Amino acid sequence: MSTYLFRYREEIPLHWQSALPNYYSLTTNTKKDILFIRLLTGTISLGHIKYKDNDGNIIYYNNKTNYSLFPKVNFNTASTKQLRDFIDPFDLSKFQSYSTKFYGSNIAFYNNLLSELSFFIFYKNINLDQSAFVYLYRMLEYVSYSFPLIHAMHQRNYIGSFNSLKSFFIGEKTSEIKFFELFINNLLSAEPILQATSDFSFDHADTTIARNCHNAFKNLLKHTEWHPTSDPSTYTLTVENNLLIRLFKATRNRYFHFAVGGQRNIGSADLKDPDFFFQCINDTFLNWIGRIFKEITKESIDNTII
Repeated sequence: MSTYLFRYREEIPLHWQSALPNYYSLTTNTKKDILFIRLLTGTISLGHIKYKDNDGNIIYYNNKTNYSLFPKVNFNTASTKQLRDFIDPFDLSKFQSYSTKFYGSNIAFYNNLLSELSFFIFYKNINLDQSAFVYLYRMLEYVSYSFPLIHAMHQRNYIGSFNSLKSFFIGEKTSEIKFFELFINNLLSAEPILQATSDFSFDHADTTIARNCHNAFKNLLKHTEWHPTSDPSTYTLTVENNLLIRLFKATRNRYFHFAVGGQRNIGSADLKDPDFFFQCINDTFLNWIGRIFKEITKESIDNTII
């Protein structure tokens, strides 16, 4: 299976592929939503047509990580388990029915998601983590309105859905990221995951780099917003998950905007090792998007007449 620049390869061993429904198999006709889910769950690998070994073969990359579960789950061998974990509590046939019904009107949406995730996975695996973050943030901006709209589209109560979406606009200048942050906090309000915490470790053999990257990241939030379990002795910062989107946005704004004056931004010269800095944070941000996508998919199936 391929797109213009990327090729995708099956990672589930042949002797286990009999458990994989044909709808999820890699063929020339595999739908983009399936490719996105399989890449997100680590059950396929990808290669870039311009990156080949000495024999001219495309180099394939796979993280063996299921980003749809939070926290992410690493595994040794891909199987249908990762896909079943994504769609839980439903079975794979239920998502197939949902995909069959709605994919035709959402091809562009999944094509764009797949493209951004593919570039992220690729740059991550060739250790260009600063570049990987660009595609990660593009994905965040793309889903900031689309995920809430998907959520609303499949609700049974149309008036309630409209009022719910309306409540996320707290003013005329509500940005798409702020809108998304409010939406997530509402979507997961009944779950303990929002008050649970995530750690960002900047531990490095070179303590100068560790301290530098730790301090740069720490300055992105107010001192009181960091969780008290943060441990500067191990260069670890801890934050409640309800602040992850705010932190995600602050990272982008403070590093990729470099106008003179105003807030203190992070210049390229301020970071001793930019790729290491983004390596330490990218996976958690992708993991959070993956977890929200899983929740949106679950709710959509649950509220859709198939």
